[in-house]
Amino acid sequence: MRLNKLLLFCPMVAILAISCATAPPVVVDTTPKPEAEMAKATEQRAYIKDNGLDAYAPDTFKQAEDYFAAANKVYGTDNVKSKELLDLALPQYEQTVTTGFTKKIAEKKAAADTSKAKADEQKAKVAAKDSYAAAEAAYAKAVTDAAAGQYASSVTSYQEAAKKYEEAATIAAAARAQAQAALDSARTSLQSTAERLKEIDTEMAAGQGGTP
Repeated sequence: MRLNKLLLFCPMVAILAISCATAPPVVVDTTPKPEAEMAKATEQRAYIKDNGLDAYAPDTFKQAEDYFAAANKVYGTDNVKSKELLDLALPQYEQTVTTGFTKKIAEKKAAADTSKAKADEQKAKVAAKDSYAAAEAAYAKAVTDAAAGQYASSVTSYQEAAKKYEEAATIAAAARAQAQAALDSARTSLQSTAERLKEIDTEMAAGQGGTP
């Protein structure tokens, strides 16, 4: 019985020894990690999301994200491949920034232009000169920032301009409404006065036995 167990045990030991002897060696990737590329891609991703640019260039952003995810998966284990993928992702992130800001700035400028037209319709340049002047200054800054490549600042300035134009339009509309109410009141008062004078003339004429 003991001999049978020994005979069964020996082949198992032999198989184990062979498998250990033939196991492939662990390959360690000695290529430096693409740390600079990974840091830049991570920064770009955060910048894009913080500014909501992915909504303006969804296809380009998705391409970049696919490359980034693949690069991240092999980062540290296949650094050559990881770097290749990051080198593909970075231009797509940069294109997302360019396309995204181009579309976003155009959108905010259009909104500011609409608000400006509303303010001009209400003659806000005179009736609400402080708010209108602030809007004009913000609009001018937005144009300058866009030309200088300060895209995020340009977006903010266009938004501020739109807000101030709206504010100016509201103030001017309220001032016009107040002025109109005062004019209507004055006209009513004048009409009442004229009618009363006519009544007095009638009364006086009747008292003197004449006709008005």
